Amino acid sequence: ADFDGGRITSDGGVLLLAAAERRIGLADRLARLIADPRNPRRVTHGVADILRARILAIACGYEDADDL
Repeated sequence: ADFDGGRITSDGGVLLLAAAERRIGLADRLARLIADPRNPRRVTHGVADILRARILAIACGYEDADDL
């Protein structure tokens, strides 16, 4: 028997969670409440994208999000 796990992941549920988040628009609604003083021409990741990444990282168990 081979117990190396093969092609599995423990974060598969994040795909469903991300779809649900986009459907209800939680990150977008929260982003509208946060002022963004950055120069829009120099912004790569908007506030909604940053919030979405943080929300999904926490949901996956990465509370510190030190790798985002």
